[in-house]
Amino acid sequence: MSVTNINIPTAQSFILVDTRTGPNKVLFLPAASTIQGRYLSIKDYFGGARNSSMTISTTGLDRIDQRGIRYTLASSFGSVMLLSDGARSWNMMGLYEGADTAISSGGAVIATGGTVTTNGDYTIHTFTTVGTTSFTLTTPASISAQVLVLAGGGGGGSWQGGGGGAGGAVFNSNVTINAGTYNVVVGDGGEGDASTGAGYSTGGFIGGNSSFNGLVGQGGGGGGTYIGPSAGTSGGCGGGSAYISAGAAGTQGFAGGSSLGEAGGGGGMGSVGQDGGPGTGGNGFTYTLANTAYLVAGGGGAGQNSAGGTGGGGRGGNDGTPKNGYPGTTNKGGGGGGGGRGGSGGKGGSGIVIIAYDRRST
Repeated sequence: MSVTNINIPTAQSFILVDTRTGPNKVLFLPAASTIQGRYLSIKDYFGGARNSSMTISTTGLDRIDQRGIRYTLASSFGSVMLLSDGARSWNMMGLYEGADTAISSGGAVIATGGTVTTNGDYTIHTFTTVGTTSFTLTTPASISAQVLVLAGGGGGGSWQGGGGGAGGAVFNSNVTINAGTYNVVVGDGGEGDASTGAGYSTGGFIGGNSSFNGLVGQGGGGGGTYIGPSAGTSGGCGGGSAYISAGAAGTQGFAGGSSLGEAGGGGGMGSVGQDGGPGTGGNGFTYTLANTAYLVAGGGGAGQNSAGGTGGGGRGGNDGTPKNGYPGTTNKGGGGGGGGRGGSGGKGGSGIVIIAYDRRST
């Protein structure tokens, strides 16, 4: 459905709406707190509301009659009068019927799941608990949402190991969510490779996938180890390798760094992991939902005291103290840092799922 949004100026007290042609009109009222005691009249001047509906909507936390956030005039030559209470409500003072004017109340979106916050006109559901929970949309029949699904980062390799790859991220700024209940899965970070001091090692473990409504972030690849030896493993972002081997590929983000005598950093969603010496983790990427920036999915640094990538990548250990790699940041999907000589790899950071929607668009 094509829609034209119209912001009513604060000083305006009377507006005639042209509904003869074109898309549906959504008229956004000024903030009630800015104009206490102000009357506002809105009229379908050309009688076309039946074919081009005229919806009156609030912004922020405002309501109409302390209940809904919008009303719709669905037929011809109707008009309404509203009065601002100077707090958070516009009060319906009169409805003037045209030929067959109908007015209906559209309440706020009713949805549950995760930690619920607001930012201006947006409602945000943030899921941080590892495992399966749920998101339920009760009303309306559907909404358009911004969704970020980020997987857990991979674990770092041991014993001068490669950095773990960051969790893969999937972002969609226009997801249609129909009323119903959906599983939300947040993946855990992969375990770091434990140092045995000698012998064969498999390297860091792959992170867990995250998912919502058909969107799947793939767990980050594990970092390789020098004493196996083993290369890094592929994942959402690839793990860094050790002992003269190429960095592993990323299926959604960037590859890990190659070993050139020293281990490589894990890949991030923003850039590749650096080859050995320096072995820095690949940088993460910034996603913007509900006008808020989230920098996530940095790769882990290699086990020669290499820095993790921006966005939650864990720093690598060294040959002195501490020997163990640092973990990736929780709920940022960062790769775990590789362990130094004799040290274990750091665990990858867990993922996150964020669902945000503009209440004015529903």
